[in-house]
Amino acid sequence: MLRDPEDILTSNGRKYELNEENLKPLKEYLGEDYKLPDKLLLQVITHKSFAHGTKPYNERLSFLGEELLKLSASKFVLGKKQVTSGYKFSVGDLNFDSLGSLTHRLIVTDRVLSEFASAKGIDKVFFCKVALPQQSSSVTETKNYKPKAMYSTITSSLVGAVALQHGKSTAERFIQENLLTDILPMVQKVRGGK
Repeated sequence: MLRDPEDILTSNGRKYELNEENLKPLKEYLGEDYKLPDKLLLQVITHKSFAHGTKPYNERLSFLGEELLKLSASKFVLGKKQVTSGYKFSVGDLNFDSLGSLTHRLIVTDRVLSEFASAKGIDKVFFCKVALPQQSSSVTETKNYKPKAMYSTITSSLVGAVALQHGKSTAERFIQENLLTDILPMVQKVRGGK
């Protein structure tokens, strides 16, 4: 039994191709300040699982973006003025005890990054092949199943693409202006057990 090649190049009813409809959610989110080439945007929304990894996929962009997110998370928690002058473990009034704290770690978790992608609508188009969970109780649940580890790559690869195209300092500004302000409430929600 041969498989239709069109089926391999389709995900969630969308055909893999460089067109405005596929790239629109990312383009609207990025705006003009962080504009990226269309081919790079298509790579951001393509997971290695899609088309047996034969199309440019986001794995390396995601790795770069995740490292920048970790750096920004570290700078963020260090920069919070939470210690008084003279604290025994502070260096230049920076509390190094905050590195590795729950807030610091949660900023770059798959759960938070995938929730961010969903909240911003940048996961509307994502080319991937999802292995469905074994215990899906309904068709709706199966249709809406989004593995967090897979969908978190959208956010991290977007950061990596901004860094690749515009440089590290612009990517760090992108993280500060667009991600951290929205991710922090999600982190607090997770910390609260919700």
